[in-house]
Amino acid sequence: MRLRHSVKIAAALGAVAIGAGFLAQGSANAATVGKEVTTVSFKLHAETATPGPSAARTASPIIRAGVSADVPATTITCTLTIDNPHHSTHVPGTANVVAGVSCGAPVSSIELTIYLFDFTHGRGEEDEFSNVGAASLSGNVAIDPCESGDYEGLAETTVTWPPGYTPSPQTWDEESPVVPISC
Repeated sequence: MRLRHSVKIAAALGAVAIGAGFLAQGSANAATVGKEVTTVSFKLHAETATPGPSAARTASPIIRAGVSADVPATTITCTLTIDNPHHSTHVPGTANVVAGVSCGAPVSSIELTIYLFDFTHGRGEEDEFSNVGAASLSGNVAIDPCESGDYEGLAETTVTWPPGYTPSPQTWDEESPVVPISC
């Protein structure tokens, strides 16, 4: 767990109110093709009734002069999304947040950790998910019981790209805004 998450968990468990987010991360990590560097920027989009932010990372095949083209000449982009925390309708009495990673092609592995913080009552929960050889992964974490207050979700992923792609692995995170939930 990175220091940033440790601070958040300590703050949530100590009932310390934290603002709506942390410092913006700016541009994403660079994906390297030979000696050429391309910077990938964050993008936001809405795909559910309670949208949260998303961030994408891209890896490109390593292309070397004089090497046969066994590696496909395409890039793979993976997008991490997190919905806003909400009063769960599928598990009554809980507060919930859903997150997922979606890639344009299967990757070697995806690891996903989802956190849910209840700042009003100083509580937090987390859950970890992983798979191998797939193009997507999703999960959720809940706090039981749901108590009215201010909640924030955070998702962290590590994607290990297929052989021949760089950079590998890449880790990044995305957080929802702090939202009030009425239970």
